[in-house]
Parts: sequence; C-alpha cells; structure tokens
Amino acid sequence: MPKWVERSRSAIRQKGLPDMYDDGTPYTGGPRRPFIVEQRLSEQYAAEHTRLFQLARRVGTPPTASHTSALKILGIELPERYVQRFDPHAVHIAVGTPQQRHVLSGAVVHLADETMLAEHSQSATAYFNVVSPELALAQMAAALPMLELVVLGDCMMRRGAQQHTTKARLAEFLTHSSAFTGKRKLIRAVPLMRENTDSSYETRTRIALACRGLGSAEVNVGIASDRTTPWSVDMAYTELMTVLEYDGSFHMTDVRQAEQDKEKRNWLRAHHWEVMEITKARLVDAEARDLLAKDAAAFFAKALDHPVIALPCIPIEQLADTRRIYRAPGLEHPQLDRYFRNTSLYSLLHASQ
Repeated sequence: MPKWVERSRSAIRQKGLPDMYDDGTPYTGGPRRPFIVEQRLSEQYAAEHTRLFQLARRVGTPPTASHTSALKILGIELPERYVQRFDPHAVHIAVGTPQQRHVLSGAVVHLADETMLAEHSQSATAYFNVVSPELALAQMAAALPMLELVVLGDCMMRRGAQQHTTKARLAEFLTHSSAFTGKRKLIRAVPLMRENTDSSYETRTRIALACRGLGSAEVNVGIASDRTTPWSVDMAYTELMTVLEYDGSFHMTDVRQAEQDKEKRNWLRAHHWEVMEITKARLVDAEARDLLAKDAAAFFAKALDHPVIALPCIPIEQLADTRRIYRAPGLEHPQLDRYFRNTSLYSLLHASQ
C-alpha cells in the first residue's frame, strides 16, 4: 500500500485530529475541545463520504474522488476562493477515458491522464477511490488563484498527522507527470510553499509580508529557553529577533492555550524578542496588510538600528519568479538572504536525490 494511502487512512481514522496542541506540545490525554479546523474537517469528511457512497450505489462502480471531493476525504482544509467557474460544493470525480463520463451522472466529471490516474489513486473505502495528495493539488491548480494554491500546498504539508506530502514529493511528481492544466502555475507556486505549518492564516501572513519586500519568515521555529523543550513560535525572523504569532479563535477562547501564549510571549519579550500578535483583522484587506507590513518593518528597523521601509505590494505571481528578489531598503544584509530565497523546482528535486 502506498505511504500516502496509509497516512490518509490514518488521518481519516483520527478524523483529522492531530495528537498535539497548536504550540506543538503533545496531547497526553484528558478532555479537550477539538479545534475548529478539526471539527470542520471531520464534518466535511462525513458529508462527502455519504455523497460518494450514494453515487457509487447509484452507478454501480467505485468512483474516484478528485479536486475538492478528494481534499474532503483526505482531511485537508479547503481553499477560500476559486476561479469563477469552479464549483467547490459539487461532487468531483476523475476518470481516465471519455467513455466513463457517461455513467457518472450527478457529479462533475473530470477527464484525467489514464496512466497518471492509475498511478496516483487508491481505494479509500470499499465503495470509492481517492486520488493522491499530489494529484489532488495538481488538479486544484487550474481551479485556484496563485495565493490559494500556495495556501493549499502549505495545508497539505502541515506537521504531524495532517502532513500529506512534502515539497520533495511534489517536485518528484511534477518532474515525472505528463502535461495538465495549471502545471506551470503549480511549478511556480511550489517554491513559495513551506512545510510544517499549522494554519492557513500563517501562510497568508507570511506571503503578505513577502509581497511587500520583507521576505518570507521561517515557520514553526523552536526558540531555546530555560524550559525542557524550546518554545515553538508560528513564524520568526531569527536574526531580527522578531516573532509573528497568529491568533485564531482557538487562541482566544481556550483557557489553556491563552495562558500558554501569555507565558511564552512574556518570556520572549523579557529576552529581547519583539512579538507581533496577528489576528484575521490584520489581513482583511490590502490596507490592513500594508499597515501590518509597516509595523513589521518598524520592528526590523529597531533590531538593525537603521530604517527599513516596506515596499508596495507586488502580485504573488511576481514574487514566485525565482529569478528576481523583492527586498525592502534596509534589509540588504547577507545574513538575511535566506528570507528572500525561494528554491526552484529543479533545486528541490536535486536536493531530494
């Protein structure tokens, strides 16, 4: 059985529930309230399982879930925006031959390369199949704007039980796959993706700052402390002693999480780290994101003891161009180069071999 199937089935059995809290500390038992994302993933899986089961019973053959149907079965958070003609609420099925389209009424049927579909799909239950995470991401490339594609890639590569693929496996898939709609877009998006994230809004924060010349922060950074284990922070510019923490609704409503956040951030500030606490309101529109970048640049300026000026926002498509570097004045130090370097697809593949 392919490893991606084992991981996916394990995640399904757990209903998408990772064995850790948002800060990376292990969950050791006892009552806890499921995270909102976990609840949504479980609900999406149950609803899509029912629809695919009913479709299979009606057509008499196991369909292969693709696109958003595959994301729901695999336990992957859905994007927020799609291209105009794509319906994320429909049942999406992939077939390898045009003849199969006619026996799958009641679903949106997509024609896929027959060889690719055979190699990258597997039985999910006795009643239906599901495409691999890599193929699901490839299918979604044509259905998503570039930002949503990067966010989806990060969601697929989250740490712990929700990790469905890696950048190396995506590079391998893209190198050996035949042509498909959106392939060029996905090749450009992969260098902007990061592994081991926890939240789609962490990704949105990271990209918002990068598009304004402030580089791409490291994700889930461990900061050594006087504790037994390091503090885990959402994003960090280590050389600039600046931490970015995204606070979703869970952070604001769970008492244990709120207390731990307070303890961690008090310790960081006491040890000369600047901590930016970010909520969804700071990402709601371009004006809010501009102000966020201005505040981050002020923290960088304090660390460097000279001005740092955030640049006007460029489209993410330009940010994805690995031939250019968009860098704010004041951040030209060589030790900061890694925040502005996006590894090309070729380099990713070469490094994995």
